[in-house]
Amino acid sequence: MMNPITTRIAMFTSALALAGAAAVTGASPAAAADFRFDYLEATNGDFAISAYKTAGGVVGSGYWKKNGDALIVMDDSTDGYSLEAHLSTGRVASTRGHTAPYTETVKGDLTEGKWYTMYLCVVKDTFSDCSSSYWVQA
Repeated sequence: MMNPITTRIAMFTSALALAGAAAVTGASPAAAADFRFDYLEATNGDFAISAYKTAGGVVGSGYWKKNGDALIVMDDSTDGYSLEAHLSTGRVASTRGHTAPYTETVKGDLTEGKWYTMYLCVVKDTFSDCSSSYWVQA
């Protein structure tokens, strides 16, 4: 049985047709006891943050697709929580109000080569638990 991190890396690679990805994982210091966040940075500039329940199980992921300036969020779990991927431009991709599994993609041209920050939140009603912010490039 594959561990959750290996499974998410494989899904990210397949979904975005990546080659040569280098994985770096670490829990966010700001994460509450119920959730943890891991990230994956690909050599082509794509980026992913995955959310996991501390007790086990993938909640979903947020992705930055450099080619196309796309912010993507995927909710994989029917646990009642939603996900929101945020970009420092104010762009938000959200699964709120949708039944999992659900994916939302928000695109829009950004200044080529400019750096932005991205983070992922697990949300439910007024509850929000977010990852650290990570740099992504357009």
